[in-house]
Amino acid sequence: MGAMLNIPDNRQIGTRWRILLLALLTFGILLLAQAAADARSVALIIGNSKYNKIAELANPTNDAQDLSASLTNIGYEVQTVIDADYETMRKALNKFSESANGAKVAMIFFAGHGIEIDKQNYLIPVDAKLETDTQVAFQTIPLDMMLNAVSGASKLRMVLLDACRNNPFVSKMRSVGAKKRSLGRGLAAVEPQTGTLVGFAAKEGTTASDGNGRNSPYTSALLKHIAKPDLDVGRLFRKVRDEVLETTGLQQEPFQYGSLPGEDVFMHPLGGTKKPGSTGLTQQAVIKPSTQPVIPPALPTPQDTEAKQAWDAISSSQRVSDYEIYLQFYSDSLYAKFAKARLEALKKQATPRETVQPAQPKPKPKVVQPAVSQPTRPTRVRTGRICRLNRSGDNFLSMRTCASTRCREIRRLGPGIRIALRARRGAWWKIQLRSSNNDRNYLGSVGYAYGKYICR
Repeated sequence: MGAMLNIPDNRQIGTRWRILLLALLTFGILLLAQAAADARSVALIIGNSKYNKIAELANPTNDAQDLSASLTNIGYEVQTVIDADYETMRKALNKFSESANGAKVAMIFFAGHGIEIDKQNYLIPVDAKLETDTQVAFQTIPLDMMLNAVSGASKLRMVLLDACRNNPFVSKMRSVGAKKRSLGRGLAAVEPQTGTLVGFAAKEGTTASDGNGRNSPYTSALLKHIAKPDLDVGRLFRKVRDEVLETTGLQQEPFQYGSLPGEDVFMHPLGGTKKPGSTGLTQQAVIKPSTQPVIPPALPTPQDTEAKQAWDAISSSQRVSDYEIYLQFYSDSLYAKFAKARLEALKKQATPRETVQPAQPKPKPKVVQPAVSQPTRPTRVRTGRICRLNRSGDNFLSMRTCASTRCREIRRLGPGIRIALRARRGAWWKIQLRSSNNDRNYLGSVGYAYGKYICR
């Protein structure tokens, strides 16, 4: 008798297929979850302003809050800590190291006081006393701890320190023990591993400025560029460096240590997904069907962009001439009405108000002796000339509408041209042409030129 075949019925086949599909679906969900975890970008932002033993810093709290908001808007998972003491900073770094593990990008930003001792860098919590140099190891957070906290990220690990301020702890700190420790100015250079970037607001051995606005010059430049889509990290920090150099009149130069991977890395890749409630760019836009024709918004023209850059450069100026020059070149721009209003306000401030004096009795006439007229001394005008140009390069100096390379070029000045120096603005001079190589129509023109190429 032949063996009987055991043929499964339709119900058994359906059950097996359902089990197989469920297993494949579960596996796919796990793969998607892992991919989403690997694509995360995380940040820890610390701002220490209110120190217990020294004067309060104006900017770090603002810097931390503003940078946190900017990173959240472009999809980062952000942990923000304000005025952290020693224990709070350690706990925050420990928690962040878990978040950074397996993330694509991990970034720590610290604004506050830092100190360099024996070529090692430390970040100072708000409850530090630092009466002696030996207390640094027990009351501060070493930079190495921050580097360890970002080490779990897969593509880019970054620590940014706006902590190179002039440190009041150093002048009060006593050196104890047999070995005299070296206390440096600013922070010391570091050599992080490949794929890790350490950014200082001011390069090794120099100090950073707090600035006069809401944010420090370094953080202001970061905020301006960090959320720009598809801006490579290397180019981002070159823009930050140039911005800070210009803002501080070449007095502060940010610096980065470490090396980036061979492929481009973006803080905000175009098309990256955003978190719910954020205002960052999304990968796809939901378009509702409509019968009405869609009119695209007008793109800004190069003239509009140039006018905005010029306005940004002079908007905080208190000089009447800056707004007069602006209106001369950008009278049709959107910002012209603001320039006119500011110009009128400055002119009113400069005009003394007339006051009505009470009537006084007429004085008796006095015999006036003829005075011997003295020769008046003419007002001395500082003069200079264009010099130190690169003869193998462009060999000219641009005269612009305001004290910024973003402003419109009025005239190109060759070597030897004589100028009158009217006023100084940072690294720039307000000048008036006294001679011209080939066009006398420009004599008397007023503008701004970079002071490095002016000899007095």
